[in-house]
Amino acid sequence: MTTLLRRFSLPGTLALGLLLGSTLWAHAEIVTVSRKFVRFDGRPATSARVRIMGDYGGGYDNTDFEVVVGADGVFSADITQLDSLWVGHILVRADGCAPMCEVAVTGRRKQDPPWTPERRLEAPYNIGGRTTDAAGHPVAGAAVSLVWAQLESWNATPFNSTITHPVATPEFIAHSDTNGNWSMPGIDFILQEKDVPVTVVVEAVADNPLRTVRTSLKLEANSGALPRKDVPLDILLSPPVRVTGSVVSSLAGVPVVGASCVRNVIFTVLAGTSAVTDVAGRFGLDVPGPQPNLSFQLYTDGYATVTLKTGMRDPAASNWSDSQNLRIAVRPLVDVSGTLLDEHGQPLDEPVQLAANYQETINATWNLECDREGKEAKVGADGSFHAKLPPGRISVVLMAQPDRTSSGFGGGRPPLHYRLQQDVDIPGEGMTGLQLQATRTGNAK
Repeated sequence: MTTLLRRFSLPGTLALGLLLGSTLWAHAEIVTVSRKFVRFDGRPATSARVRIMGDYGGGYDNTDFEVVVGADGVFSADITQLDSLWVGHILVRADGCAPMCEVAVTGRRKQDPPWTPERRLEAPYNIGGRTTDAAGHPVAGAAVSLVWAQLESWNATPFNSTITHPVATPEFIAHSDTNGNWSMPGIDFILQEKDVPVTVVVEAVADNPLRTVRTSLKLEANSGALPRKDVPLDILLSPPVRVTGSVVSSLAGVPVVGASCVRNVIFTVLAGTSAVTDVAGRFGLDVPGPQPNLSFQLYTDGYATVTLKTGMRDPAASNWSDSQNLRIAVRPLVDVSGTLLDEHGQPLDEPVQLAANYQETINATWNLECDREGKEAKVGADGSFHAKLPPGRISVVLMAQPDRTSSGFGGGRPPLHYRLQQDVDIPGEGMTGLQLQATRTGNAK
């Protein structure tokens, strides 16, 4: 038996979901997620709290809520899914155990036999250390947050962020004491029924004066042979790098109003973590350092989404002159049509989508990258296509259409059997009659 604790509203962050690879489908069905949780000492994890976390607010009707399991440690919930069996992640917390996150969770259709695999919660451990400034003095009152976790070759699992959920998992937020010491619960990760290593991103913020840091930490898989040891993480906080500038259309040169500027790691308590351009196209953004390189994303409707990156430079300084008054020209998406054929002049025999890549230099420090941008890319059975692509010099590439039957997290696109990387010049008014030629790879059907 499970008891519903609370529902969480899913924010409408479709734009970010598209940036991160989320795929939404129209067909909905009910699937069941079921698990039996046991403690490391073999007893049922009575009263464990289980939270189902949808992938970046991916549009599912009820994939962000929390329940309490009964005396037998069994959890079961029905989820309204869209096409795929993919649910999201489950976060499990039980008194006296380490929290556990299972990623790439899939459901079972109602007509399939029930399936309740057992999951073991391990002994608790802590992640903690000391927060200091550049002079080695302790920093008291710093908020330290687990922001996300990244498994190798998989999408990131979000925890605390202003983009996905404001303070989604408060148990993974700690505050340093007067001596700079802080500690939060350690967490284990499971993928496909195995404990797996994971890299977690941690961010710390302190006020008066404002100091920040973003750092990563590798958590090894729990072998279970010996008691888990605490993981040390000392944190050096520095003033953030203030990035200012303006965003204009690459064609007309007019300000782009309402463009969103978002740094890649976002924690709730830091002001200036995101910005929206004003009527003059201006913005100001705080990016935490010290880092060998900095980056943030810029997106708005009707224009190509781009990432602004610095070259390798150590350390990132809060007073970089070349991080002030950037002039960022974003390219509008224009209509492009033509034909896509293979080297023998035949239409491709698998569904594909078109996308565009390009890079530009902003100044001696900052570069602009556009990766796999393309909207409404439709390739017909005869090879004809219509797409919205950025004008100028671009490299047109292929992507597989999402696989509606895939239930793997971060998957959803089957391997391509064709290759295309063709440089073309797209006029500002768009074009018709563009001829693209793809080459069949060695993975031919």
